[in-house]
Amino acid sequence: SRFCFFHAFFVAKKKTSQIDEASVLPSEPLNERDHTETENYFFGLLQTLNTLPVLGDTAEAAALRKRHVHGVTADGKLWIFHLVEYANKVLSSEHVKPVKPFTKEQRDIWERTLQAVKNLQKKENKSDSAKVGAFQQLLLSMAIHLFKNQSETVDVLSDLLNCTERAFSKEGKKKKTDNSEPGWVEVMVEILLSLLAQPSLLLRRISKSVFVWICPSLTKRGLQLILDVFDPNQEENEESAVIVMEESNKKTKSAKNTGEEGSEDSSDEGTDSGDEEENEEVDDNFRSQLMDVLQAGNALVSDGSDEELDDEAMMALDKNISALFAEQQKRIQAKKNEKDRMRKEKILRRDFKAKVLDLIDVFLIKQAENPLVFDIIEPLLQLIEQCMSSDSDKQEVDILRKTASIFKNSLCRSKQYCKRMDTLQEDVHTLVQRLVKKACKHTDSAVALYYFSASLYLLKVLKGNTSSTVPAPQPEKHSNSRAKQACQLLNPGLLDVKRVAAIYRQALTQFFSKRNSPLTCSMFHDLFKRFPV
Repeated sequence: SRFCFFHAFFVAKKKTSQIDEASVLPSEPLNERDHTETENYFFGLLQTLNTLPVLGDTAEAAALRKRHVHGVTADGKLWIFHLVEYANKVLSSEHVKPVKPFTKEQRDIWERTLQAVKNLQKKENKSDSAKVGAFQQLLLSMAIHLFKNQSETVDVLSDLLNCTERAFSKEGKKKKTDNSEPGWVEVMVEILLSLLAQPSLLLRRISKSVFVWICPSLTKRGLQLILDVFDPNQEENEESAVIVMEESNKKTKSAKNTGEEGSEDSSDEGTDSGDEEENEEVDDNFRSQLMDVLQAGNALVSDGSDEELDDEAMMALDKNISALFAEQQKRIQAKKNEKDRMRKEKILRRDFKAKVLDLIDVFLIKQAENPLVFDIIEPLLQLIEQCMSSDSDKQEVDILRKTASIFKNSLCRSKQYCKRMDTLQEDVHTLVQRLVKKACKHTDSAVALYYFSASLYLLKVLKGNTSSTVPAPQPEKHSNSRAKQACQLLNPGLLDVKRVAAIYRQALTQFFSKRNSPLTCSMFHDLFKRFPV
């Protein structure tokens, strides 16, 4: 990785033993294409290092592997930290020169970033380990990215450094009780969402890996920032992110073969023909204006005369008609441009939602026992419902498949679930009732199935929790495995059996009495099979 980094971003002016990669000069200087290809290899290696399990046979390495920690060396330091140290050493050498030299502002931001990372490493408060790790990894990743895209990365790093100072300042801790001030997790989530709005595949991976660090500390407000992306009422607030993506796409269309940028515009083609036909239609207002121009031209000739227009009148009429058609063409082009802009924004917004779904998936997998999981259920179902009711182009179908896969595999089929349900028992029962009612009201059986499946997931959670006041029934000492299994079935946990039975009884009654019920036999078969009691 050091070899690829050096030859991607630096050129050795003369041999030096201080840097291994500059101890031998290439027989021919590398051209721009060579640097670009080496740069792509480097960022691929960097992603491998970020996901690499801990190497080594020491007790510390084994402990880190047991905690499923990735991207660090046996001493607990990030691999990317060693690369940044190496990069700083190369920058300070007089025997090499950067391919893209830093400006004074960029060098200052680089120095500030290194100092911020050193300050973070001095933090000894173990309760802030996730917080320190998240900021450290994001700062280091963006520092390395500074060599690739200097202008855009400077702004991100500046915001991130300000966020780091506020997050770890003593004043910020004193103001922790102020609900109006966003916490460090909310600020970090906003930064990650802004990075996801960029078309870079590397930034998407960085955002996802950093989000893994902050998952245990994610708050309700932080989660809501993510869920707002899928809210149709919040789409106006996403305009800035969409514009960033659109501008970046224009800059990177020529570099699609590098493998570094995303493919946001993959669905752009094949949708222009329908708009052109609509724009060709002539509106009544234009017809009226054309008639006025023609009548004004005829008025130049005396009434009742068959005399044709003279050359001067004909040229004046021709000039007026040309101006009118030119104005009409401008209006048609303006409408076409507006429709094209809205179509592109729609495509970019969908692509952004698909990227943010990765964060939802990570949270459901890494924090399956977190009570915040219950806040994700209805937004996921609403997204599935929106995708099913909207136009079925490829991008929309892909989002639907991705959302459905996350809902089924990461949520409903998860073996881990929330075990702290004492204070949430009433809320979860209310959610069960709401989901079953929505399943009954839907006209589409496919959508109703998702709502019904979500209610069964909540039944599993309620039944799997034990009440702190009512002891669970214990099998006899000499009972066999079947008796133990029967005892587990008889244990309702925190499930209010009478209340839940009434909910599903109403649904079953509707299924038998309503001719076009969205409910199906397989839904109730699954209910009775999983919860026979």
